Amino acid sequence: MYKVCNLIKEKFIKYVEEGYGHADEQLYSPVYFENPDLFEHYYGDYMQMITNYKYIYDVPDAPVRNIIRNSFNSGNYKECYRACEFLFNSWALNKCELNDFNTFAYYYMNCKKNITYNNEQ
Repeated sequence: MYKVCNLIKEKFIKYVEEGYGHADEQLYSPVYFENPDLFEHYYGDYMQMITNYKYIYDVPDAPVRNIIRNSFNSGNYKECYRACEFLFNSWALNKCELNDFNTFAYYYMNCKKNITYNNEQ
């Protein structure tokens, strides 16, 4: 946590010196993309920071609309698959219900297919 906070502070100082002003939540993305190994994911929004940390309990369709769809569309199939696995495990353990299982299944199967195909290249 100390390392992440220091990187966020450094990013803040860098942006201020460049003449930009940012809110604290806008500093997480550049730090994350430069240091993804320092972060753990939770699959939700502000209202699910705690409830969706271990499993997805609340608003399970939001990760499908947000991280799963967006990571798939940007070609980040490993991240898509990781999110799909997390959501699938939550669903399989009856922690949540999916309103649109077909859309979820499409992304789940296709990101796995793309990972497998790309690893064979």
